[in-house]
Amino acid sequence: MCRPDRGFHQASAFDDSACTPVDAVHDPGFENTDLNPWTGYGGVTLDTGTKHSGSRAVKVGPAQAAAEQIVQVKPGTSYTLGGWGKVSARGTELSLGAKQYDAAGSSARALFTGTAFTRGSTTFTTGLTATTARIYCYARTGTGYGWCDDITLQEN
Repeated sequence: MCRPDRGFHQASAFDDSACTPVDAVHDPGFENTDLNPWTGYGGVTLDTGTKHSGSRAVKVGPAQAAAEQIVQVKPGTSYTLGGWGKVSARGTELSLGAKQYDAAGSSARALFTGTAFTRGSTTFTTGLTATTARIYCYARTGTGYGWCDDITLQEN
């Protein structure tokens, strides 16, 4: 049970470990048969052969290519963006990041340069009037490809 069930008097045991934070990312594992609700820029495909879990991951590259999604956020709130990423070749950099979450145009990212899936994360705080942020999986440099999968965005 994740919330008290009767106001001030709790009739059943309360277990915080059963509470799962809400993930603001739509199709975080790229399981849809098309890219929607993600938008692709450059070379972006769904890949069934290379994935962290499920049946697909997004493949971006070679640089510069990105899959992006606009997500809803709360103003003045700290978030952690996380996910799994890898690249196909040394010298290729893949970023999992967030941008356009404040008036200054700030960005925050986790960087992947390894050829095996690893988990990365970054934390950012939205501006006082922000209601959206743009999250992305971006093949930044290099001649190889990058993959992102199982992306989460959770309020801290």
